[in-house]
Amino acid sequence: MEVQKPYLSLPLTKTHISVARLTNYWYIACQSKELRDKPVARTVLGIPLVLFRGADGKASAFLDRCPHRNMPLSQGRIVDGYLECSYHGWQFDGSGACQAVPGLCSIPENNRIKASTYSVVEQDGFVWIFGNPDAEPTTLPYQFPNVNENGYSTWREEFCYESTLLAALENVTDIPHTAFVHRGLFRSEPKKKQITAVIRRQPNGIETEYVDEPRPTGLAARIIAPGAAEVSHFDRFILPSIGQVEYRFEKNYSLLVTQAMTPVSDFHIRNFVVVTYRLGLPGWLMRPIVKLLLSSIIRQDAAVLKVQSDNIRRFGGEQFMTTEIDLLGSQIWLMLQQAERGELRQPKEFTEKRIQIHV
Repeated sequence: MEVQKPYLSLPLTKTHISVARLTNYWYIACQSKELRDKPVARTVLGIPLVLFRGADGKASAFLDRCPHRNMPLSQGRIVDGYLECSYHGWQFDGSGACQAVPGLCSIPENNRIKASTYSVVEQDGFVWIFGNPDAEPTTLPYQFPNVNENGYSTWREEFCYESTLLAALENVTDIPHTAFVHRGLFRSEPKKKQITAVIRRQPNGIETEYVDEPRPTGLAARIIAPGAAEVSHFDRFILPSIGQVEYRFEKNYSLLVTQAMTPVSDFHIRNFVVVTYRLGLPGWLMRPIVKLLLSSIIRQDAAVLKVQSDNIRRFGGEQFMTTEIDLLGSQIWLMLQQAERGELRQPKEFTEKRIQIHV
């Protein structure tokens, strides 16, 4: 197979690392169940935040810094639905407005004391924040498919990836590594069956469909889909940070794994995994099996991504050589760069590319 040029658009240097920071998008800050009667500290895109529930039960997010004397608001407490700073007791409502300053007889009517706020939406059991402060988003967060549909069961869990966002997204959508990183659990070495990969560019992402793919070998596939000979398999990248793998089996059975990644910093990701499945047996019976198998696969990915990231930092930067079997990495990187600059180019029409690969 002919080796193509590295896919990065910029010349490679020893200090180059593929990092894009997309602020005009929604990210999961925490699970809804984590936000109770105490403030919660989170970092998103390198920005320290504090989240809390007001008296009305609604979630709010502020920059984790009191505007008075720079104290972390996450070290405060919630009093009568207000977030109280632990240093001087200033209290803020869900909009960020200061409602109490101990020692002052009253807050002036033209009060301009305000914490820097971030837009919040709570859905599907998660608290999402918008990456730009004091903004009014025109979009809503990603909605996980099948979560509320009859016949589907859902398992969700949070994992940690020590890697760049690009590396983690490429890992989710990459078939070749599965025969080596997940050998025996999900796949064995390639059997040299030739299949067609159909790559489709979409307005906010990329989808790859694998045509006539045999059921993957390995313990996980044998347990989850014991009678299936062939499967319909899709890998997807969805802006800004979602990787998705879907398998459709005979008898209308399906398994959808969505990884919604929240960059904490350039090499640290909170990975919120939502798995919906319909596999014949009752959901409660399949749940511990699905959890064991998929969490094992994700932890294997987390381990290899950490080693990869450590080596990138050891060499002081990245170097890539790419062949056509590396299906989505270059396209994901291009879309991340364009979205970061606010120059995302929408396809003029439905675009599709077909290539032959071995599995």
